[in-house]
Amino acid sequence: MYSDSQFQAYLERYKYVMEQKSNLNKNTFTVLSIYQGGITILIAGQYMISKDAILGVQQKHLVFFASFSIVFLILFLSIFSIVFIATGVNTWFRYREDQNKIETEIFDIPSQSSKKIYIWYWYEIYVILAIFISCVIFLAVEYYFVFPFLT
Repeated sequence: MYSDSQFQAYLERYKYVMEQKSNLNKNTFTVLSIYQGGITILIAGQYMISKDAILGVQQKHLVFFASFSIVFLILFLSIFSIVFIATGVNTWFRYREDQNKIETEIFDIPSQSSKKIYIWYWYEIYVILAIFISCVIFLAVEYYFVFPFLT
């Protein structure tokens, strides 16, 4: 079988893998919090810029530049969030494979295939969809309502 030192090494690796899987959930919520805070700030900024444009306080070319910058920042923030969440899901699959390998080799637990996991059970998928849809909605509002007013 395995020597005591090999068993301890596998056990430590197993603990590490389980801890990292737990940390992935925390990281997802951290990315989501950053996204929510950033989007709130950017939408509030767009509101203030649009209000100033309607009242005539700011010149239209400055408002157009600021609105375009906010659109760019929202796109960047959305892409950043989606990439980090998708990377976390991919990393979870790698940790799951390590977990299955250790459980099969050391603990004689039958391997569960991580390839057959139904993705619609994952909240990360819904978060990615929500980010994508909110980004599309914001871009549509900017394109059809804000930018025509400024030109």
